Amino acid sequence: MLREKRFAGSGTTAILVILTGMTFVADLQFEFGFATWLPYFLLAIPVSWIYSRRVFLCSVGGWTLLITAKLLTDLPNDELTTGLFNRTFGIIGLWVTAYLLSQQRELARLHNEDEQRVRTMLHGALDAVITIDIQSLITTWNPQAEHTFGYTRAEALRVSLTELIIPPAFREAHLRGLQCFLAGC
Repeated sequence: MLREKRFAGSGTTAILVILTGMTFVADLQFEFGFATWLPYFLLAIPVSWIYSRRVFLCSVGGWTLLITAKLLTDLPNDELTTGLFNRTFGIIGLWVTAYLLSQQRELARLHNEDEQRVRTMLHGALDAVITIDIQSLITTWNPQAEHTFGYTRAEALRVSLTELIIPPAFREAHLRGLQCFLAGC
């Protein structure tokens, strides 16, 4: 929602309206066999991220009407089938694209919420929380880990856990245990 308020001002709306108008005028100038509705697909991508879902779907509905409006012009009989197929294909494609973009945006929102929830839990944990990747490089280092081990997050990230906090006498055993864990022992 913050992104919408930050970018979706009157200037952006004016640009959207101008681009939509230019696309429609260009559409009126070309023959029916030419897929001039393709620029509406290109407009759909930024509009799906800049504006709210309601504005995005209203835009897609408006573009659908504009794609259909070309059929109301003087249509030669020999181009009727081509024009209808081309426009129908464009409208179906536009709505499928709108659905996919809408789903992608929703999944991104849910992913961001989950990441924020995990960050909040890690930051507020009373215990040191450290995660590593398969090479034993530190990927997570919370504030309590800073307090417990004396290294800042910046100092610890992407450093080998084995070399940073495992005592030298236990490093070989740690690496064997990690390899066993990765192998599913």
